[in-house]
Amino acid sequence: MKKSSFLISSLLILTLSACRDTSPADSSLNVSVTPSEEQTAAPSFNPTPSDGTEISDISDLVPTTPIEGYSVYIPASEDENISLIMELTNVTSTGLTVTLRQYENRDDCDLMYGEAYSLERFTGSKWEKVSPIIDNGAFTDMGYIIPNGGEAVTGVHWDWLYGTLTPGTYRISKIITDNNNRTTPNGAAAAYTLTAQFILPGEQTTHEMIPFDTYNTGVYGGYFFIPLNGKIYRYYSAPETEHYVTVSDLVFECTEDCITEKYEHYIYELLEYPDLDVLFDVCKDEDGNTLSETFIACKPAEAASQEEIDRVMNSGYVIMENGSVIGGKDVWLDFYEKTAAGETASVRIAYIYTLDAENCSYDLFEAIKDDYPALFLKELSFDGDTYTIGPLHYDGEEYSPICVPGYDSPQASWKYLVHFTGEPSVPGALYTEYDRYVLVNDDSAEWRDLEWGTFSSQMDDFIPFDEVFCEYAWNE
Repeated sequence: MKKSSFLISSLLILTLSACRDTSPADSSLNVSVTPSEEQTAAPSFNPTPSDGTEISDISDLVPTTPIEGYSVYIPASEDENISLIMELTNVTSTGLTVTLRQYENRDDCDLMYGEAYSLERFTGSKWEKVSPIIDNGAFTDMGYIIPNGGEAVTGVHWDWLYGTLTPGTYRISKIITDNNNRTTPNGAAAAYTLTAQFILPGEQTTHEMIPFDTYNTGVYGGYFFIPLNGKIYRYYSAPETEHYVTVSDLVFECTEDCITEKYEHYIYELLEYPDLDVLFDVCKDEDGNTLSETFIACKPAEAASQEEIDRVMNSGYVIMENGSVIGGKDVWLDFYEKTAAGETASVRIAYIYTLDAENCSYDLFEAIKDDYPALFLKELSFDGDTYTIGPLHYDGEEYSPICVPGYDSPQASWKYLVHFTGEPSVPGALYTEYDRYVLVNDDSAEWRDLEWGTFSSQMDDFIPFDEVFCEYAWNE
């Protein structure tokens, strides 16, 4: 199938690059793709990068072993004033082939080019010149004619000047002169710079490919379940990112039934991810209108192992299961008494969650069943004035705090730890009484105020809080 190149902007807007918009005043791309008879056509898109940058980098996503690369069309590779485009083929880490093609007969043009070129690499925020490996490198001062309405082909080999390039995003620029146009102030031939983009990708290892234990395929529970090579893998919408990708074959399509509406999903392979750990989803409505275009990344099961749970159980933690304490209550009460008296103290809390098929829809259960039991660890500390709570990370030997301001709550730091007891505010609750401790910045708020703020449609009703400990008296 014909390959097409995509630019992913910070909002994951993508553009196929098989045709070209010859207007230099418009940096957006307006292109399409011609699929094979067996494939559904990948859609065309029209991006407007948020920062105006046409090229983005993927070097942070690939290892250091270079492989054969490929070109990516950008508007800067052509100039309609001289009807000329620069195309790249045979891309490798040591050179490539440049074709300068005039796609319209222009009797008013007398175009020439030389051997000189510039080579740059995108570093994630800006373009930087590639550093030469020799001193005083120079190009032969020769001029070559580009036939009117024809093309000129030249090989570029930079291993003598730049060595072997590492994986990343690059651009090569060449200057074209028009000897028939000498309207410059000094009477020199008009010069035009054409810039073409190419990528040297490497093996992708960003996501672990582990099959999911389910027979279902399609979209359910907020995930994509996609059959690949006789196994089913779970995918989720990937985080926002910026880099070029090349969309290849259609690997799966399905219908998402949302009762009142149905959506069609077309899942494509990406050339940069040969292990299929990242795919590309195009979602359309029933009329064929494209609604969204996003990355989806493989998401294996994330259940905590019994070894992890046992390790925490035997490490002096306060143990919470499904929102209620099951161990270490004396540890918690000791922490609370000390902090209430103004003493510095800290406590570690393990939050364990299990999944009950009887109290969960079938689709949701099938989608997330292998993520349970889930285990989250936090450390709560008091310095005599402020409470701070944050996650813990296990490095293979010990657990240590991760400094992430604002983690898992509206704020990471709190002024007060308040204690509430009472009965459920609504009939039919699974418990008869509660005994909870909550971090707040307003100690005058009652539990009913905090609870109401989480349900109210009025934003002003919400009062920030973080419930850190609770004990329920469950119904028999």
